[in-house]
Amino acid sequence: MNHFFHISSAKEYCEKSILAFQEIQNFNDYRKRRHPYIINDEDYTSLDGYKKYEDEPLLFLKENLDLFLTNSSRVSRIFWPTRRNYKKRGEELRHLIQLDNNHPLKTRNLRNVLEHEDENIDDWLENDTSVKIKYSISDKPPFINTISSSSKVYPPKHIFLFHFDRLALKFYHNEKIYDLKELFEAIKDVCSKLKKGLN
Repeated sequence: MNHFFHISSAKEYCEKSILAFQEIQNFNDYRKRRHPYIINDEDYTSLDGYKKYEDEPLLFLKENLDLFLTNSSRVSRIFWPTRRNYKKRGEELRHLIQLDNNHPLKTRNLRNVLEHEDENIDDWLENDTSVKIKYSISDKPPFINTISSSSKVYPPKHIFLFHFDRLALKFYHNEKIYDLKELFEAIKDVCSKLKKGLN
């Protein structure tokens, strides 16, 4: 089987994923550089990155997070297809670029979260809470565990469907925590092997 198109697609998705993650890292770096200006009540409008990172910062983070997760999932599907008819192709591709079958990118947990978002929303809506936050982004874990007009306490998973801790670079869903730094390293490893395989 000619694997040129699969390999070139995987390389494209890897590169897009890496660029998106680096944009999130650049945002965090900008916020660190901005901090002294805020503490000292100084003007920071001339700070490098001001225009890029101050205009709708949450949207910027969400878009790049989505790009990172979506393209990482695409790479995973190419090398570890779920349907039996395509498993041979995955094995051949992994052999071609010397990708270990126990590679971290093989894990389908986060991939399944993204692919079954509609079902996750249905399950989440069944929880009896007065407040629902589908997508939350902050510089902390989802600590809030009680939002209610009554004194009833709800766990974060009943309130937040997805949460992204931009500083720790962790993604939360249903009390599961996904370390995106580990995923980033896994994607970089695949990208490195792809480049060697294409040379």
